[in-house]
Amino acid sequence: MRGNGTGRSADNGEVRASFRFMRPLSPRRVSAQGRSCYNLEIENCLKHGKLKLPMDAKQVRKHWQRALRSNLARTAELLRRRGPLNAGAVHDLRVALRRSRLLLQLPGKHHDRNRTKAFRAAARKIMDALAPVRDADVTLDRARAERASPALLTLLLRERTTCCRRAERKRKRLKSILRTARLDVAGKIDADKLSRCFRRWLEAMSARCLEGARTAGRHSISELHELRRDIRRWRYLRELLLSREDASRDGAIQGLIAAQEALGAIQDAEVALNSLQRCGRSREVSAMKRNARTRLEATREAALRELEHFASRPSSPRHAHPNVFAASRAPAQAPANSPATGM
Repeated sequence: MRGNGTGRSADNGEVRASFRFMRPLSPRRVSAQGRSCYNLEIENCLKHGKLKLPMDAKQVRKHWQRALRSNLARTAELLRRRGPLNAGAVHDLRVALRRSRLLLQLPGKHHDRNRTKAFRAAARKIMDALAPVRDADVTLDRARAERASPALLTLLLRERTTCCRRAERKRKRLKSILRTARLDVAGKIDADKLSRCFRRWLEAMSARCLEGARTAGRHSISELHELRRDIRRWRYLRELLLSREDASRDGAIQGLIAAQEALGAIQDAEVALNSLQRCGRSREVSAMKRNARTRLEATREAALRELEHFASRPSSPRHAHPNVFAASRAPAQAPANSPATGM
């Protein structure tokens, strides 16, 4: 059974958790037929205090400020970069913008909210403009792996060049808004409020991701993409309060990365298939499209196996201990009877 994108299951009208990003993340959100199990789970966690952060509010703010300054500086550096947009630069800029947007949304309302909203909106437009460039890179990598003809590679390269020009024009139009030096949010944020917001976000993402992993077999490809975004947000939030060394040893983060990569393989396969649809009907393109469809189905099955393992992982932060930072520091070993992860 697959969802129909309305928050109800396709056959019985039952209300289920929607994986579309909600704003604001409130545990009191009410659906048409009452509170969903997702919202009740979040509210119970907050009401009974199941989530305990590993530091006080001022330390949370300190980590948030450090991460925000680092990501904004990285964003500014990448935006000033001259020369052609290679695949690495596109990936790094999208990651820096994505992390900056999430960090800027964490505090909620504050004194510099208007400029923060403008920055987040501009960053979203830049990311959308860079998405076709990233898709072209994925398709080119697949075409090279399948030893595509020079004619097809030239066609794909031409499409990528067009996408790069559009993205560059968008960046120039939004350059003044994306001046990160104009943002003044790091020094005047209330620590207690930030800590409460962070706790709520962390609980919301963990509840949504674990529920999504448990019911992944019923989701469409687009819903799995939404689930991947939520897993990515959960990972970013968890990494915020851990050092780089601790994050590399954290079992829960390793599980989040594995699930994110498995779902990312689905997106790559779908992107390659969609791009090939615009490359004509030659025998070569038809063969590559058949391979892409086969790969899409295979990556979906592999992702479902990884999500099943992720949802039942003994060291999952919601299963092992009420403190989400109490997971083991080493990646958990899969049980002997668990399915393969497909990674």
